[in-house]
Amino acid sequence: MAEYAGWAVEDLLAEIKREEEELESKRTDLRAAEERRAELEKAIITERLPQIEERTRTRAALITALTEFLAEQEAQVHRYQDRLKERQAEIDRVTTRIRELEASLPRVSPVERFIRRGVIASLRRSLSSLRGWLTRDTNRIRTLQREVRSNRSRLAAFSGWQTREWRLVSRLRELEDAIREASRTISELQTQIAEEEEELKRKYEALPKLFRVKIRLYAVKERRNYYLTFQGFFDVDAILDPSTGLPVWDWWLTKQEIQIAKYHFHGYWKGGVGKPKPFDVEEIGQAYLTDYMGTSTPEHLEKPTEFKYTKDVPEEYKRLAATITLRETIIGLSNIKPRQVKDPDTEMGVFFEYAMIIDENGYIKWMERRDRWAWKPSKEIIDRVKKELGL
Repeated sequence: MAEYAGWAVEDLLAEIKREEEELESKRTDLRAAEERRAELEKAIITERLPQIEERTRTRAALITALTEFLAEQEAQVHRYQDRLKERQAEIDRVTTRIRELEASLPRVSPVERFIRRGVIASLRRSLSSLRGWLTRDTNRIRTLQREVRSNRSRLAAFSGWQTREWRLVSRLRELEDAIREASRTISELQTQIAEEEEELKRKYEALPKLFRVKIRLYAVKERRNYYLTFQGFFDVDAILDPSTGLPVWDWWLTKQEIQIAKYHFHGYWKGGVGKPKPFDVEEIGQAYLTDYMGTSTPEHLEKPTEFKYTKDVPEEYKRLAATITLRETIIGLSNIKPRQVKDPDTEMGVFFEYAMIIDENGYIKWMERRDRWAWKPSKEIIDRVKKELGL
């Protein structure tokens, strides 16, 4: 609060108003960002984008696995095809050898012929076995080729779905990026709002607080060889100067209430002051005595008081009271600590505590405890004070 100690109240209030407007603008932006984020989150749910993303992710895994499996199947087909070529070459070699041996039979001896026929029989068994393996490998290749075609078809279908749904996945990414951006904006605004609220709090704390201050109005009158002091004790509203702790006497409400207190001070001692405007010292003029035992009904009171102002006051004192003027009325501040106002609607106003006459030696010659409201502010005045002091 020390940084605002030298600020004028008007400047501080203007700065508070500016910051409140800026703070409200940021709060509006925060609400808009939160609504935007909620809309984005709702769009993700409404459009079933998480399910689509999960499906796309699962399908991508299937495509990867199927691609790898296809590569393995195709490699297996190639291996079987290479094996078929090898088996066919072996069959051709065995067939050629059998033919050669059969062609040579007439030209060899019976013994050699017998041996070669045994070899031919063995070669024919090998040939039969090779042809059997050739048939099995051919069937296996055909089976693998059918599976490869089927898997390629599945892969093409999966890839087609991926292509069609990639737009939705891209939208999900855009929405997620927008949500992150909105969340970042929300976080920044929340930080800024918290900082500005703290700054605003310090400025509000630097504003003058409304206090109930006890004042003493008195006028000293000389009578032959002695002096009498006519006093009135009032509670009024005031703000305190932070540097001195004393009331700011120039504050408009304090000035008005002091004038009202003066009006009642004179009205009490003199039995009435006619009906002047309570806020205009010049128009009040010099008070005059109308009725020592009379009652006062100023225009600004809510209702006429039922209590007599002066009673059982010595005649000599009454004659002195009749000579009191506004110009010679002195304002004194009580040493009782001011009390901060908690509820302006009920605590504000001019409260007449008591009146007394004191002699030159400080002895109380006469006193009456009043303990009643002399004036209560209107709602408009209370609202103005609340707005001015940020209450």
